Amino acid sequence: SRAFEHRWSVNWAMLSPAAFGSAALARGLLAAHLCLLLAFAHWRWTRHDGGLLSLLGGAVRGPLPPRDDAARHALQVALSCNFIGIAA
Repeated sequence: SRAFEHRWSVNWAMLSPAAFGSAALARGLLAAHLCLLLAFAHWRWTRHDGGLLSLLGGAVRGPLPPRDDAARHALQVALSCNFIGIAA
């Protein structure tokens, strides 16, 4: 069950309380959230390293070289991940 009630919702106020509390909506929102995170991880956050799969494969083979823009990249990942959590 949800941790908040329909009356507290701003983004989903157009849905009826029954639709808002449905398990199908919860699963759909979770799937959309995970798909967006994976898409950003592959095409945006790991673009410098050749994509998510390339980065993970390289990490298995050994340590990765440090990034020149590590602080900016960490901030970009944190802020965009937060935005995805708010939007999805």
